[in-house]
Amino acid sequence: MGQYYNVVIKNKDTIIAYNREVDGKYTMAKLTEHSWWYNPFVSSITKLLYKNPCQVAWIGDYSQTECTEEINPILFEFAWGDEVEKHSIHQDEMYLDGKYLVNHTIEAYLDCDKYKARCNNNDWILHPLPLLTAVGNGLGGGDYYGINKDQVGGWAWCTISVEDDIPAGYEELEYIFRED
Repeated sequence: MGQYYNVVIKNKDTIIAYNREVDGKYTMAKLTEHSWWYNPFVSSITKLLYKNPCQVAWIGDYSQTECTEEINPILFEFAWGDEVEKHSIHQDEMYLDGKYLVNHTIEAYLDCDKYKARCNNNDWILHPLPLLTAVGNGLGGGDYYGINKDQVGGWAWCTISVEDDIPAGYEELEYIFRED
């Protein structure tokens, strides 16, 4: 069976769960179905993070056992519980060309232009944000099983933003995610 993902974002004291709908239109739910460079849902979430550090997690519906002390079990309820309202996002896309994906928790960044060049597979490029923040990868069909699958989820619930410039003193990380 395929695992579906919802996104949970904490901005200051507000936590919002997103259901992968863009202006009410459904976006494919499996991780590798929607984790592409120009996907409207992922690109609209990216825009929310532009110069706006937030905690982010892409939470799979099979991941309840993965939501341990490191990733608060309450996040699973935000993503998948019936009691929490799931929000659609307004299409307002931002692409990572010329940008840096910054992890303020570990003081590191990803140069998105270099990432795009490393990961280009015949013009199919996996978007790093969903993969880096995924909780539960490997538990279902449609998850990411390609190069460096062990690095998927390494940024889950970290404070992340998209920036025009590299923060002083931050380390560059060179991820590769590609389905060859």
